[in-house]
Amino acid sequence: MLTSVQECACKALDTRNPSRHLVIIASAEDAKQVRGIVGSSIPPDSRCVGHSWVLPSGERISIFPFSEKPIRGAFDLCICNGGRELSTKEREEITKWEAAANG
Repeated sequence: MLTSVQECACKALDTRNPSRHLVIIASAEDAKQVRGIVGSSIPPDSRCVGHSWVLPSGERISIFPFSEKPIRGAFDLCICNGGRELSTKEREEITKWEAAANG
């Protein structure tokens, strides 16, 4: 049975727009599960660079903890929090990611 975080990661992968950079954010602990799902769901000849995978098609998928500084550039954002209530600090961090995604 998949956890809520795993289901979120699977849904993000299934519904992604291949022409856009997909960024998935999660708590530091949940980000490990998300990395596992993404790593096992992408083509074997993909390469991992830091927080990101680059697929043979050139598509990029990145996983970051909420607490990371948001990246620059256009991207689609998916938030995987496992269905648990977010702390005030996490909500503030997510707001920064949302602002970055909306450019």
